[in-house]
Amino acid sequence: MIRKMILAALAVLAVQAGPGMAAPAPTCFTPTKKFNNRFIGNWEIAEWKVRYTIVGKGKQICLYARDAQGDEWFDISSVKWDGQILSASFLMPSTQWRTQSRLTLIDADKIRDEYSNKDGKQTDIWTRRK
Repeated sequence: MIRKMILAALAVLAVQAGPGMAAPAPTCFTPTKKFNNRFIGNWEIAEWKVRYTIVGKGKQICLYARDAQGDEWFDISSVKWDGQILSASFLMPSTQWRTQSRLTLIDADKIRDEYSNKDGKQTDIWTRRK
């Protein structure tokens, strides 16, 4: 189990960080209901070149998000788990663009991201990075 967590942490750094750019501290929370570990992994929205990582650290779940094209990390807050839906707020600091996301699993390799922002409600699909 510890080996798996160490490998997941190394994957975060390898997948998320750009050349010479260290990942920021993750946004972590302790779920009050049993977390669905199928959310754990490296994800992306290829169209937008946005990458996400969800890792387990002991009893906590931690999130990272990065705009790979702009080489900028999102600030993540208000993370909650209700037993089926993972919700969070993602802020891009340079533009102050914020989304409120509700994430649900479609299958082992896809997450539905139903989010709202100043333009209204939208949906994207995250795919698991291999």
